[in-house]
Amino acid sequence: MKEHLPFLFSRIQFGLIAIFISACSGGSGGDSNNTEDTESNGSEGSSSVVTIGQYDLTTYLFHQNLDLVGGKVSYEIKLYSKVDGTDYFPSLMIEEEYEKVSEDTVIFKTNGSIEPENTFQIKDSTIQETVHTLENQTRDIQRFVDIGTKHLDADGESILGAQNASCTLIEHLDSFDLRTATGSFNLASGVYDDVLHIQCITGLIVDDAVVPHTDLHHYFANNFGPILTEGTILLLGEAYIVPQR
Repeated sequence: MKEHLPFLFSRIQFGLIAIFISACSGGSGGDSNNTEDTESNGSEGSSSVVTIGQYDLTTYLFHQNLDLVGGKVSYEIKLYSKVDGTDYFPSLMIEEEYEKVSEDTVIFKTNGSIEPENTFQIKDSTIQETVHTLENQTRDIQRFVDIGTKHLDADGESILGAQNASCTLIEHLDSFDLRTATGSFNLASGVYDDVLHIQCITGLIVDDAVVPHTDLHHYFANNFGPILTEGTILLLGEAYIVPQR
């Protein structure tokens, strides 16, 4: 029988998300448009102007099964060393689940938890993420982005102290081959079209400066969600994170 990876460790190691975010996490819950509009950024009494870009992140962060209310996606993820391809936790299971519970709301759970750990509210030009396990802290992710857009730049409190998380769209890939992306280890297979490469950096805030401890490169396929993450992870070092599709 597989053991479940403890919640705190899984969230620190997986980083996001992402999607994005686990994540900085597919279905579209709002209307696409090509204008700028102003929305609350989650802080009382403040607002920000959100620029509309070419790519709608909701169609990359979330699987197409989440287009309809009641849609659900779940899968196991595995962590491998980038040095030698070793499975870090061969006897442990990390399971992630996304569910669309209303026209504009997606919830995220891990390892069969009853209560959601993250809630994503999809608005016209932002995706507002609420992290319930961190005292319901919220952060806004810019929904429509261009190459080079920093669509997330947020401070927050965690068990490690004050941290900053930022995510930037690096490039759009017409085709992405998982087998070659994981080097000679052949840790995954499959070729995906229409993929976004996003870099997310998380670090401690020390003397008003961000000291990075996690630097991850996420790959999200249109209508499929996350397909691969690679980079430097706190406590683990260089690693691949591979969803088991």
